[in-house]
Amino acid sequence: MHTEDIRTVVIAGAGTMGHSIAQVFATGGYSVVLTDSSEDALRRAEKTIKSNLETLAEYGEQNSDIDEIMNNMVFTIDSENAFSQGDFLLEAVYEEAEVKREVFRQMDRWAPPHAILASNTSFLNIFEIVETERPGRVLIAHWYAPAHIMPLVEVVRGPDTEDECCEVVMELLRKVGKRPVFIPVFIEGFIVNRFQAAIRGVIEEFLSAGICSPEEIDLAVRAGLAVRMPVLGVLQKLDFVGLDLVERIQKNKGVECPFISEKVRRGDLGIKSGKGIYDYSSKTPEEVLRLRDRYCLEVIALMDRLDLWKGID
Repeated sequence: MHTEDIRTVVIAGAGTMGHSIAQVFATGGYSVVLTDSSEDALRRAEKTIKSNLETLAEYGEQNSDIDEIMNNMVFTIDSENAFSQGDFLLEAVYEEAEVKREVFRQMDRWAPPHAILASNTSFLNIFEIVETERPGRVLIAHWYAPAHIMPLVEVVRGPDTEDECCEVVMELLRKVGKRPVFIPVFIEGFIVNRFQAAIRGVIEEFLSAGICSPEEIDLAVRAGLAVRMPVLGVLQKLDFVGLDLVERIQKNKGVECPFISEKVRRGDLGIKSGKGIYDYSSKTPEEVLRLRDRYCLEVIALMDRLDLWKGID
């Protein structure tokens, strides 16, 4: 199967995530069937999608005709007919194991044999929950809200998922403008949700102890992490610190990261050596630092212009 073989995308669940994901594929020119057991949910979804598209158009992010995009979509409570049309089917239903198990049972029963079945689950190990006749064509495609804006989709391979299936879905997501990240094995929370869970644990500790107010915590994140992370992520930032210093700090805490230690052993210390976690050999250290500073200044200027230091009033 190739990405070109995917012509019809079926989304099960017209709620917060489902309608937004359907919008992405319809905007990408695919025939989309959005199915839900509730007529009211489908009507709300259609109304919300139109509003989303109008908002994107206002900010110059929507070049296609809105009516044309809406014409790419069908809204239906007839899930059997919907699933029978799909080349790529994705469930975005309630985060409840039994609910997802039943939806997968229906998708597997009614979808064409070649179809790929995906889940938008945030934490559940779908590969242990659902039973299908096509385990090689089942994977997780976890989107982030709002799905029609956030670029990230985490694609998670199951123990039986065919490599070809993963490659097709990765390319499909790129074609509709997303930046998918491939995770070869299931891990609870995947990448970003796992990070967020760890951060939330620290925040709850601060709040419970009365150490900081919610406003101070959010300002610290916006004025620190939020400025730097779009530019350096979480790992490239270590190259700017110096991996030898990172290793020393870890050892002072009684921990060791073999990944970092091996880099240091080879002399790959980061910016100052021209190579660390990333390769900077095409630029001088001064050029790399100048780019970092420029991009961070642009992020700060955007925050200033939108007056986002205190969030959305």
